[in-house]
Amino acid sequence: MNRFLAAVMVLSLFLNGCARALPEEGVKLHALIVSDLHFTADPDVSTAVVAAMAYSQKLSEALTQEVIARKPDVLILTGDHTNSGKKADMTALRELLEKVKKEGIPVVMTTGNHDFNLCTVNQYRNIYGPLMEKETEDPSSLSYAVTIKGVRLLAMDDSSFDQGASGTFSDETMRWLKGQLEQSRRERIPVLFLSHHTVLAAKQDPGQVWRITNEGLVGMLKQYGVRLCLSGHLHSFMTAESGSLHEIVSGTPLTGRHEIGILDLDETGVNYHTEPLDLRTYGEEGLYEAIAAMDQNERKQREEVFAGILAQENVPEKERAGILSLAMEFFEYAEEGTLVNHAEALKNSPYYEGMIQALWNHNYGPWMKELTENPPRNGKELSFSW
Repeated sequence: MNRFLAAVMVLSLFLNGCARALPEEGVKLHALIVSDLHFTADPDVSTAVVAAMAYSQKLSEALTQEVIARKPDVLILTGDHTNSGKKADMTALRELLEKVKKEGIPVVMTTGNHDFNLCTVNQYRNIYGPLMEKETEDPSSLSYAVTIKGVRLLAMDDSSFDQGASGTFSDETMRWLKGQLEQSRRERIPVLFLSHHTVLAAKQDPGQVWRITNEGLVGMLKQYGVRLCLSGHLHSFMTAESGSLHEIVSGTPLTGRHEIGILDLDETGVNYHTEPLDLRTYGEEGLYEAIAAMDQNERKQREEVFAGILAQENVPEKERAGILSLAMEFFEYAEEGTLVNHAEALKNSPYYEGMIQALWNHNYGPWMKELTENPPRNGKELSFSW
């Protein structure tokens, strides 16, 4: 009987600890979320991979104006702020973000792998540091914590182990994180875990370039009652779930429908959706039309690339148009985060197997098959109660 009572007490303490992680009445946070800006003011930047890189600066200027007009409680940026970490780009972006801060809107930033291509840790800290209002900072990395509207944001430096492409926390950073989670639970403050690399979305891979690699991270977050992670890196909008833990992956505003995330959190739960940037209102004259024309041209170029692959693979001409159309549909749904809504229709297409087979040896096939048959959750919206 004594052992039974002891077990009940331990379970009760555990459950009470989790309950303390829930927000108290009065918590209310309205946030705008942006990831992978890849900002650059370089007029000669390559547009071979992302055509909108040519409009990176103008798009970022419009984004800044829209954020100021929307007046959120916080602007959250989850890494890859610049395309290469070049000092001139970092300085120009900081000047834009300073306009946001001067309007009383806090700016919270995580690091990203592209941020250190041409930048050291000290340069990052010196350039972006004045933007950040930190309550406490990890002595061994650029991770820091700040509380806004009753919510503690842990802005993590997930390249802290080597400042490389992989998402890995050092042992010291993991200990700092655990301490922050313990404190937040004691104080009954809900936590938003922010990182560049994903926590749940995308499979773990040997190259360690998609997800954070620390094995105990998910268990630690669940243990301390964290319910929501925000990340980026994948350039597509996704959401993921593992038990009580959810993740929102923000896509880059440079591609797809050029969207940003809108997050509302209060004591009842979380509501999130995406919206296109209002480039007509906040962009300079002609920007909306220029980017629309660029998007159309990019789709045309993509079609030409895939048409060439199908011809190279000797796909019968009568099947090429159907396969090409299906492939373009796939990319559209994947970029906007709605692949899960269309996966069955894609798989049931008479051209699906032919598409996968024709593209298999060009890296696209295995990736398209994996995403279509195991699609990520809808990336355009997420709601859950505490």
